[in-house]
Amino acid sequence: REKQQVNKVRIREKQRTVEFRSRPNVRERSRRHAERYRQLYPEKLAARRVVRRLLSNGLLVRPEICESCGERPQPRIDGGAGIHAHHHKGYSNAAEVQWLCALCHSAAHRSMPYQEPPIVTLRKPEQV
Repeated sequence: REKQQVNKVRIREKQRTVEFRSRPNVRERSRRHAERYRQLYPEKLAARRVVRRLLSNGLLVRPEICESCGERPQPRIDGGAGIHAHHHKGYSNAAEVQWLCALCHSAAHRSMPYQEPPIVTLRKPEQV
């Protein structure tokens, strides 16, 4: 019974999210944010793309156990894997990743020094 209730809440939250994201101002703001992120961090996106391709081609295997704490995390609520690829030595060698659970991954990012993002000026869309 509790599981049915949880599923109803998830479905209701999903519907609310879909309705919210379908608003024109939210879609535009999300598009602008994604564009800015692509301009600021092209190396991150390229490294993530490489890892996804290697995983899908079977050349890289996602382990079930965290390399840091040794725990076997539960899958995420949305069905995603509980283990994340962490580019601990930078993005130049994209296939060299450390596989971490969500807790160890966030701890690894907290221990990293803060880097100020580069300043990028966005071009306004041309008016038609």
